[in-house]
Amino acid sequence: MRLLVTGGRTGYLGGHVVRTALTAGHEAVGVSTVDADLRDRVAVDSLLELHRPDAVVHTAYVQSDWDATAAGAAHVALAAARSGARLVLVSSDVVFSGSAHSYDETARPDPITPYGAAKAAAETVALTACEDVVVARTSLILGDGHSPHERFVHDLAGGASGALFHDELRCAVHVEDLAAALVELALSDFRGVLHVGGADPLSRLELGRLVAARDGLDPTVLRGSSRAALGVPGPRELRLDSHLAAEVLTTRLRGAREFLAPGPCSSSATGRLPARAAWFTSPEPKAIQTAQLLTDADVGVLPDLREHERSGEWVEDLPGAVRRLAMPDLITVGTWAGISAAGRAQRRSPSPSA
Repeated sequence: MRLLVTGGRTGYLGGHVVRTALTAGHEAVGVSTVDADLRDRVAVDSLLELHRPDAVVHTAYVQSDWDATAAGAAHVALAAARSGARLVLVSSDVVFSGSAHSYDETARPDPITPYGAAKAAAETVALTACEDVVVARTSLILGDGHSPHERFVHDLAGGASGALFHDELRCAVHVEDLAAALVELALSDFRGVLHVGGADPLSRLELGRLVAARDGLDPTVLRGSSRAALGVPGPRELRLDSHLAAEVLTTRLRGAREFLAPGPCSSSATGRLPARAAWFTSPEPKAIQTAQLLTDADVGVLPDLREHERSGEWVEDLPGAVRRLAMPDLITVGTWAGISAAGRAQRRSPSPSA
């Protein structure tokens, strides 16, 4: 199976989808605006003609840009239909207003924000234009320690100004669970709408306190605020009913209370240890070619990759070399020589040709 993942070069979810597909033995190409501007229909057509994927997983969006989110998704859907590729369109629970107690796949979208409206428009085009399509509606995505929500919690715990809404409920999902579900959907014959949220409806404040407790921070320093009192537009209670996903998928979508629980890292939906990605690529072509997962035991040998990503320094604590190349849209790239007890104890100086 050959997958094309929009947002797969630089996007948070898209990168996980590429990694999951590669680990499962599939071909996966992650693309970004470097490859094609999704607002340009001709460019999107050319992108699919170039890569000829069996399936497209569309994760890319720009929340404040209607053209990128709605028209971009429409261009991807039309190109997929013309090329005969299956489409997995990632959508959001914000297509709903939050006025109902819960939402299953039969619920009619009634967005109350521009972003929600853009996502609803994208869904409509995809479901109309494509015969082989699944619209995967999800919620807040986090769990690996690197999501925007988790970084914000750390900032708040460190004294930054701000607060977390206590009156906005979402069904947060672990990014690895969601990525596994999307790859599974790309390979399946399920068609239509599927809700792929986590099991626990929790407020942003509750989620923040779970993140803080997991990471050894003081949950009590996190302050709550009210979306309603502040007059911030947006749905307040979005309970996604994902029971159908539990029936049609082998991937288990855990609730936040489970995947953010303190203590030893729990197993992911696919049964492997929670893993962080070291991305490995060749500068020719500018696409992810292969990837290797590092389990928590292996991550112990690494300095903080994020610091090295920012500085562009070499990371020398692995056999082989892991480094950041001077490319604008690849995060951590290099080579991998395999993890072993002997290899982890070994330090090699990297060379530019590694």
